[in-house]
Amino acid sequence: MQFSQRQGISAAEKAIQRESIDDELKNSLWSLLRIFYWEKFNKRKYDTYAGRIDYIEGSNMQPLITNLWLYYYKKPIDTIPPYFWDCVGDLRRYFFLLNGMRFMILLSLWPLKGHYEQRKIL
Repeated sequence: MQFSQRQGISAAEKAIQRESIDDELKNSLWSLLRIFYWEKFNKRKYDTYAGRIDYIEGSNMQPLITNLWLYYYKKPIDTIPPYFWDCVGDLRRYFFLLNGMRFMILLSLWPLKGHYEQRKIL
């Protein structure tokens, strides 16, 4: 803390947010999710369907979304929306409804926790 802050001349820094987060931090965290996770979405390479092409199944985000559904939401994976950007909309609503910090902690540990792997059926 600087001298001017101790003397009350200038505003003190924000306190560390451990139990809950304010809107400013929550907005910043969601923006980082958008940049470092959601914008990395790659659609399936060989899609011949003429409609929407943002399917989760077969994309690079399928393992992450599946892990979120299994380990965070504790929901069956057949309830995952088929389209990526619809799923991101659901995740966004949930993120802003609850404390986004828990969500961020889960994503930071994602590669270490029960990484879902697709297995080929013989």
